[in-house]
Amino acid sequence: MELPALNPLDTARARFPSTPDTDAEALQTHAEDLAALRDGVDRDQLHEVHPAMIFDPRTRTT
Repeated sequence: MELPALNPLDTARARFPSTPDTDAEALQTHAEDLAALRDGVDRDQLHEVHPAMIFDPRTRTT
């Protein structure tokens, strides 16, 4: 499944409004790295694998 193209700077600003323009290039590089990792996952090996629990620091809940 292909995900829609997102502007990483806009995504960061949605959560952290004061994100400066100077972070745009680093955010783009990070987004590309994450996309490459996601594309490298063999989804057939994930069959019946349960996701890990995630801690949300904003609400301090899992």
